[in-house]
Amino acid sequence: HKLKEILGRGNTFYDVGANVGFHSLLGARCVGNQGHVYAFEPLAQNSKRLCELMRVNHVSNFTLIEAAVSNQVGSTEFFSGPSPAQASLSPSDRKSFKVRTTDLDTFASANRWPDLILMDIEGFEGMALRGATAILSSKRRPAWIVEVHNLNCRNECEELFQTTRHQVEVLMPVMPRKG
Repeated sequence: HKLKEILGRGNTFYDVGANVGFHSLLGARCVGNQGHVYAFEPLAQNSKRLCELMRVNHVSNFTLIEAAVSNQVGSTEFFSGPSPAQASLSPSDRKSFKVRTTDLDTFASANRWPDLILMDIEGFEGMALRGATAILSSKRRPAWIVEVHNLNCRNECEELFQTTRHQVEVLMPVMPRKG
């Protein structure tokens, strides 16, 4: 898994769109007791499951941030999806509710600086990257893993990374074997 290749003992890992915490748990094990994981998850249902996962696995080196990562601090409408893993900032005919938002620059300036940022936020990765311009242009550059959900999102993210002279490596999705 790419997290194991990148994260080391004592590192700080931001899991943006943590969902129920699979990557947060893996990251917590990789960074060890001296490291820290910040799990960003705005949905109460997912946050509860994430905290339970960490509790039963005796993980204490993590902090849950109950907020959506965006390009600004404040609040916004959030829309439920067909499953809790697919809720997003994208308007839909499904139920909407207010969630708190944060941007990565503001968060990083007040907390541990990231060594790795994993981002999977259902097509709003570009918006979140626009709230991370200080991190993107910093000399202390973290590694990024960004899951994109469509070609427009991919192009927007690649442009933002290339503008700040980041090397972009496209990883192909892992597809289940047939048969």
